[in-house]
Amino acid sequence: MRIIAGNFKGRRLETPANYDIRPTSEMVKEALFSMLMNDIHNSVFVDLFSGTGAVGLEALSRGAEKVYLVDRSRESVSIIRNNVNKIGCQSQANILASDYRVAMDRINEPVDIIFADPPYEEGYNLEILESVENSDLLNDDGILIIEHSKKFDMPERYENLEAFKEKKYGKKALTFYRKGISDE
Repeated sequence: MRIIAGNFKGRRLETPANYDIRPTSEMVKEALFSMLMNDIHNSVFVDLFSGTGAVGLEALSRGAEKVYLVDRSRESVSIIRNNVNKIGCQSQANILASDYRVAMDRINEPVDIIFADPPYEEGYNLEILESVENSDLLNDDGILIIEHSKKFDMPERYENLEAFKEKKYGKKALTFYRKGISDE
């Protein structure tokens, strides 16, 4: 696995020795950042269920100002730390070793983009929507992206979060929500 584009392009990242961690594929990562290219520059980016940190580090490489890398797994946090050190972006990368809900409460600034890639079969998708909706974490007009199994139908709207795009890639899908879309 490597950084695809930007300041850290081509840098190889540490990956897990087993399949307990399911990194976002390069194809999905490329598509994600192609869709975010107008939103990523100078953003504050949160990578929930970060795994290896690859998505958050790609965001930094492509111009995000700061990234929060969140995971509760010790193995993942160790890999994330190694990847942050390998890239040399310690001043811009904040590693939060905790449950995503606790981490969201610990982030003390509004964020522009939240990316969540939770375990597909554990029912996190609606919990994430609820947690983001009930927090003041996401800026007005901020974006939440949830990577999920294409078998799972994400709601078109969850209170003030409205789906504005969904893309499918093999067995995976990305659903994009924007905060603050009005009914006008």
